[in-house]
Amino acid sequence: MHLRSIISLIVAAINTPAIFAQGTNQPTVDDLVAKNIEAKGGATALKSLETLRSTGKLLVQQGQIELPGEDADRGV
Repeated sequence: MHLRSIISLIVAAINTPAIFAQGTNQPTVDDLVAKNIEAKGGATALKSLETLRSTGKLLVQQGQIELPGEDADRGV
């Protein structure tokens, strides 16, 4: 066998289990959203929020911009 054939066979043998494992027990979008809402205290807690505070940094080319902020308008 040529070296390329051997390498291809090894790569195929390594990747085959990963390809077949992708379709097993994947959560749905609804499951992920429900889990995220519960992790944040539930739907009632999220609906009772009145203020959203966010902070961060934005890197623009070679400088940094601080982004402190508070939004009291829920936009609902």
